Amino acid sequence: MSDNDTILKPSDVVNAEHITHHTLWRTPITPYQCERVHNRLCKIFNKKICQLYNSLAYKETWYENIRQFIAFHKNIQVTVNTIGLSDQEIVEVNEHGFTLFVGDDCANVDEDEFDGLNDLSSDEWETLDDIIMYYYLKDINGE
Repeated sequence: MSDNDTILKPSDVVNAEHITHHTLWRTPITPYQCERVHNRLCKIFNKKICQLYNSLAYKETWYENIRQFIAFHKNIQVTVNTIGLSDQEIVEVNEHGFTLFVGDDCANVDEDEFDGLNDLSSDEWETLDDIIMYYYLKDINGE
């Protein structure tokens, strides 16, 4: 990484809206647990996902590049077993992972591009969730 690269940082504060969202669950995720998920995801994106995505992103459009990223992972057979995670942790990984993936430091998808003619299918977005979860689980298991 060069000195000009942006490093993803976890949020310094978990805001009240975020906490309210988690209180809707029967067993809400605590702000500390949420912060740990965010920190782990930021580490994974900084060390693996952003670098890999950018090494594969040579097409002209974001949707072609994301499809290239997905195709790369089909070749390594991504398996996801979330039995050890709570439902809330899974939701948090999916939501925050998605935000990091489409953000400026990775795929850089403009918000206006969603639901357009070139948007990915729901199956493709779900595969992307699985890929992010795959790396999250690998990190938890020390792989």
